[in-house]
Amino acid sequence: MGSDTNSESSESGGTGETGEEPELPPVVRAVYESPQGIEFRDVVAGVIGEPQVLIPGDWGMEPITGDELVGNRGSDFVISNWREPDTESWTVQCPTKNTCNLSKAEDTWRFKESDHASGTHALYEFQLGSDGPTPPTVIYPFGQGETWGGFGPYSVVKEFDETGAGRFARLSYEPDAEPETFFLFEDEASIGFRSIGDRDAPLHVVYGTETTPGGWNPQMWLVDVASERPSPQRLPLLPGAVGHASSIVAVHPGGDGLVVTQGNDEGEGDLVWIPLEGSKVGAPVRISTGPSQGLVRPPGGGEFPVFDAEGRWLAYVVWPDGGLPQGFVVSWPDGEPVAVSEESRGMFFAPDGSHVYFHSGPAGDRQLSRVALTDGVVGVEQTLSDSFASGPTAKISSDGSTLGMDSEYGDRVWLLDLTTTPPVARRADGCEGWEVSFGLSADGSVLVCSSEAEYSTDREYVLLAVESGQTVPIDARYGAALLSP
Repeated sequence: MGSDTNSESSESGGTGETGEEPELPPVVRAVYESPQGIEFRDVVAGVIGEPQVLIPGDWGMEPITGDELVGNRGSDFVISNWREPDTESWTVQCPTKNTCNLSKAEDTWRFKESDHASGTHALYEFQLGSDGPTPPTVIYPFGQGETWGGFGPYSVVKEFDETGAGRFARLSYEPDAEPETFFLFEDEASIGFRSIGDRDAPLHVVYGTETTPGGWNPQMWLVDVASERPSPQRLPLLPGAVGHASSIVAVHPGGDGLVVTQGNDEGEGDLVWIPLEGSKVGAPVRISTGPSQGLVRPPGGGEFPVFDAEGRWLAYVVWPDGGLPQGFVVSWPDGEPVAVSEESRGMFFAPDGSHVYFHSGPAGDRQLSRVALTDGVVGVEQTLSDSFASGPTAKISSDGSTLGMDSEYGDRVWLLDLTTTPPVARRADGCEGWEVSFGLSADGSVLVCSSEAEYSTDREYVLLAVESGQTVPIDARYGAALLSP
């Protein structure tokens, strides 16, 4: 009997009586550019591994789409799975020596090629399967303009003539598709386009200015590019409002409405709720903004409203005329605004919506604080950086365990362990220098930071395993360093 049991245990890999596989420690992968190519280092249980080359050669990194990483070298692309370094990489070449912008929908990839000599552009397409990429083919040539991808089954093209007049059009991924115009404009310099809301079912906003008797006023139009017949709808204004004080839109996570800021000729404004039924726009409703009842844009633009991930809370900053900024939170949709602190700004939520974080106090004595949010009730302010003055930057890991912030002078990084009560602060030794910037892994266990080298504008990069304190310099020459979940 004993020998049989040992034999079974051996065959199962020594996983124990239940036959379950042993739990492996989490791996955080740091990917960055180096003189050897695009490299990565794995961090396991607080130990930073040796560098390994993912894509050799002289490449710059493009944004990651899913599991794929794209190396860009002007006329060439290399596409590789950054989570599986041993898989094959594929090279795609642009037809000329101009920089191409890459996007994709499922296995179909598109890029815009610009011929700077002639001022013309073309949208190319290729498929990437297990046998590699198909040759790129032109699907739409056009003059001056831009293209965007990632809108479900469509690309969006902005094209215009020498007068600045033009259109936005969508182009499906179906064979032999023709562009479909959904918005016309007269001045390309004053018009823009971006995606809002859920990545899997995005809405889109066209924003810009138009000439009215009172001057140039910012307007916004909502459009569902993936609808059967996209028809832009102008976001309605409150009585007395002349335009939108910001192009920023806070989309409720439930998809049933938007919060925008609208202003009058005096520079004052309101927070406005615009309900949605699908993509149909409803009548605007003013949101109470607290005792001042006014939102005034500070120099450089206003601080926009933001919902927590579940849509249970809305946070925003009011700038009373001649006064100091005041942060508010409101339990959505029926709560009353509650001020969080005097002279507060830079508000953001914990990933689970349990707290709202913000900076308070004047420059030189700025503190990072938070208040708890429970069942529609706003808690008491808790200062998190009472032993030092915090800088303007704070980032929280996506699992909510760790918060990083810079110091008042931007010369070091502090980390807060949010799993303890109260949170414990520690200095991120190894992340010091001039104008420090940083990023956190999803579990807060790895930090990548950069700072300007002494007497130089070049930046130096360091990878830090938080638990062990191990630091390793990395040669991220172009300022690109990415951390996997």
